[in-house]
Amino acid sequence: MGNTKSKTEEARLQNLLSKFTDDERGKLLKRYKEFGKSNEENNILDEGGTASDHHDKNNRPLIEKCGQISVEDFKQHLSNVITPSLRQGFAQYFQIESSNSWDYTNSKLSEKLGKLSSSTVSITELGFISAIYKLLRSNIIDQAQSAFIICHASGDGGALKTFVQDVTRAALAYWFEGAQLTSEVIETSKTIEKQEFVSDQHRLVEYLLLFPKLSSLNPEDFERTAQFLKESSLDEYFDHEAFVEWYTNNIPFKHLFGILITHIFLEDQNFPYSNTLNLTQLKALRQTNLISASISSPYSLPNFSRLISVADYFVLAQYLPGDCRTSPMPHTLLFSSKRDGDSWQTFMNSFLYKGSTLIIVRDKDGHVFGGFAYQDWEVSPKFFGSEQNFLFTIKPRLRCFPASAGYNENWQYLNVGMKTLPNGLGMGGQLDYFALWINSDFVNGHSKAAPLSTTYSNPQLSKQAEFKIDEVEVWLVKPTERDIDEIPQGGRISILDRHPAELELIEMATNRKMYSKEVREPNV
Repeated sequence: MGNTKSKTEEARLQNLLSKFTDDERGKLLKRYKEFGKSNEENNILDEGGTASDHHDKNNRPLIEKCGQISVEDFKQHLSNVITPSLRQGFAQYFQIESSNSWDYTNSKLSEKLGKLSSSTVSITELGFISAIYKLLRSNIIDQAQSAFIICHASGDGGALKTFVQDVTRAALAYWFEGAQLTSEVIETSKTIEKQEFVSDQHRLVEYLLLFPKLSSLNPEDFERTAQFLKESSLDEYFDHEAFVEWYTNNIPFKHLFGILITHIFLEDQNFPYSNTLNLTQLKALRQTNLISASISSPYSLPNFSRLISVADYFVLAQYLPGDCRTSPMPHTLLFSSKRDGDSWQTFMNSFLYKGSTLIIVRDKDGHVFGGFAYQDWEVSPKFFGSEQNFLFTIKPRLRCFPASAGYNENWQYLNVGMKTLPNGLGMGGQLDYFALWINSDFVNGHSKAAPLSTTYSNPQLSKQAEFKIDEVEVWLVKPTERDIDEIPQGGRISILDRHPAELELIEMATNRKMYSKEVREPNV
């Protein structure tokens, strides 16, 4: 075919490009030219020149020479956070699209897969655009089929687990760049190296593999999920039909794979640290969770938390409401028992009327779990909150349990200083039988759900129903929208609520009952 496109191919190319926005079309064509640059040109650019300053022997600018892309050039231009096996899968998928970009059907798929080992087919402009269109803009079946080809063309025999691991490793490196991205970084165009997260991603990989098998209405069948994980490690175990079913029902993996495709082919390679990126664009990217929210932590990134990893944080961010990802303030560590001590009062004051929060607990058995509360925490003898709340487990298994799956509205509870009601923090379930409970002694807690909580449809979060607290963190993900005048004075906690045990001793010593604490709302 050479470098000349037929009228039919040109019409198909223009039709595909029309599926993208003007900005995306410009980026796609720019990326195609960048992938087609020769090593000679890359060396020139590395030395500080520009492509238009240099010409070939026919006096044509080097950047205009790109008619087709060799497979080796294509793989070399993929980011180094992408494994060699995944590079191979991408390259051979783009080859298929370049050899016959249109009208291939499932009946021809096995034939095409049989020819993937050939490296003689170059990647054309039409094939390049067609491949990206099918991955990002086409119907879900085309997307799944494209992912299936990439998976099976990868160098490890098409094992589903290896494919998910490779995608996760690369996509997280792009996604977490947002944690370090602030308005100051944008203004100075600061460049920060992409970081890889290999050692802490195994829980996310398991979660992604199992997601289509998990039900919000029934307890998890651990024998069944263990068998599926075993099968996912086998080469070519999943045929086309099984893979398509898995992919089309896997919202988080589709999103993570989309992050990777978008960052590779629709953004500049120094993205997101471009001096053209403004706060409106940044907000839009965080709204759709294409990059993470910025993070404020006393610990250096990427180890921003003692209790959760980058991979865990990605899943929690998926469940956060959009305005919690786009808040102009970074996600901030409000409280750490390791840093701030084991004080209930300090713990409670850290988040009272502060805004939307993540509370993360590790018990003495090493299980890590917690809950997200969208509504401000306030002291009340009644349940309150929002259906946007959710509970989660981090260790030993990464799982999330949204409030919408439950049967009542007992979303959150916080109370102190009342002998007739539980004193502590709770989420889900019912009084004295919470899905998650932290007692006001800040030593004990429980997670009672047999077999599932009535509010969040979660199983028992801790290893034992009654647990001992080892460590706690509280993260603010969106500041309160209340004006300072709207925050009750009780936000500073009445003396009657601070030391209920001591108050009871005073009553016994004086033989006088303090009736005032019974006729008022606590914390007023």
